[in-house]
Amino acid sequence: PDTDQGGTLEERLQAHALPRAAEEQQDGRGEWALVSRHQTSSGRMVSTWTDISQRKRYEAQLEQLALYDSLTGLANRERFEAVLAQTLRDGQPGAVMMFDLDRFKLINDTWGHPIGDALLRKVGERLRDLLPETDLLARFGGDEFILLHGSGDVASSRQTAEAIIDTLSQRFLVEERSLSVGVSAGIVLTTSEPERTPEELLRCADLALYEAKARGGDQFVFYSAELDASAAEVLRLSMELRGAIDDGQLELFYQPIVCGKQLSHLEALLRWRHPELGLLTPNRFLTNKLGSGQMRAISREVITQACAAMARWDDLGWAPISVAVNLSAVEFSDPQLTNLIVDQLQRNGLPGNRLKLELTESTVMDISPDLLARMEGLQKLDVEIALDDFGTGYSSLAWLQRLPIRTLKIDRAFICGLPEDQSSAAIVNAILSMSRRMGLKVIAEGVETPEQRERLVGAGCDTLQGWLFSRPMFEDQLLQWLEENPQLFTQTARSA
Repeated sequence: PDTDQGGTLEERLQAHALPRAAEEQQDGRGEWALVSRHQTSSGRMVSTWTDISQRKRYEAQLEQLALYDSLTGLANRERFEAVLAQTLRDGQPGAVMMFDLDRFKLINDTWGHPIGDALLRKVGERLRDLLPETDLLARFGGDEFILLHGSGDVASSRQTAEAIIDTLSQRFLVEERSLSVGVSAGIVLTTSEPERTPEELLRCADLALYEAKARGGDQFVFYSAELDASAAEVLRLSMELRGAIDDGQLELFYQPIVCGKQLSHLEALLRWRHPELGLLTPNRFLTNKLGSGQMRAISREVITQACAAMARWDDLGWAPISVAVNLSAVEFSDPQLTNLIVDQLQRNGLPGNRLKLELTESTVMDISPDLLARMEGLQKLDVEIALDDFGTGYSSLAWLQRLPIRTLKIDRAFICGLPEDQSSAAIVNAILSMSRRMGLKVIAEGVETPEQRERLVGAGCDTLQGWLFSRPMFEDQLLQWLEENPQLFTQTARSA
């Protein structure tokens, strides 16, 4: 239109356009265009105006899908990494905080994924309300979140991490269910190593998060060079572990479990006699970063060694001694586990009740129908299954009643405070009372003092394990200990 004509743009378009019905055209993208033809003093002019509102809406939707998490509305990994890279290019200080929820899988498995998704949305909402707009909060997937905190100051980062842990420790109301989760966090400052790339910073934060969870969760850990050294050792040991199994470097130590004044059975404890690093306990080389193949090879080695040892003791004339071995969730999920146990029992001429399996409480909370069927099959073989570290996994009575469990082992964390700690005493009393009603046996582990033994026996728990009786011993030491303590047997210590 002529530039000197007044009126709004719409009025000017109407003045110079032919009837819209005759001149509206649709292009191949589905957008509508209005063509206006106008005769001016300099000639005829044809103008086209296109309505791109729909295209803009599509572009906004694509950007939302590409850069934001569809469940929580938070930024996603791609947007976070882009902003982090720009922050590093600009030389701005900051802190990367990677955190995930403790016990979230338990909620998902117990109440279902819709409840878990609703909880994640509420977590995102609570964090948005807590954090300033200058901080970038993103969801990486699952129950893992990450934060780019606007300050590279240790004190500010610590304060923010403490606020997050405190906020998320408060209960959530999700569809009339009161849910409780914790959070573990790993923190790395962007200014600690200016040359670090976004990928390296994320790796450092992940290492710190892994350490926080290894320490029990509900806490945060700052990245340090020592964590890199620890990760390097874990990698080295995991690579050497396969050869250690083949070379016979894995050994079993044994710790007695005493019932009253009699030997109940032994717990087999794994050790690695490393040619350079010496005797290693499992917390040095058994991590959740090991492959399932390695874990299953270890369980096969442990069961094989334990059954062979029991057969040797039988040949030496000792009264039958049972042995308990520990299995992780990965090891217990091995579909060949039952066949292995049957084979080793038969090979060594042992009845099923000579072998006991100990599973952690967190392991059985993740039991699938297939694994439950495996537990029931082992029970038919008379292989006893005990629940280890009881009191730390938040299992319910209803859940325990579904499992073929005969024995509970009270976690040492509740024993170490006895007899003075009234809170620990109350928990122990509650476990004992519950176990009696359910017809379960109870073992208290970590007993180190006569006072602890007296307190436990007085409460009705007379099956005990700990340094008060003996530290873990390798086989030669065990045989000597048995010779020195014949009173622990219900029959003569040696039948020969």
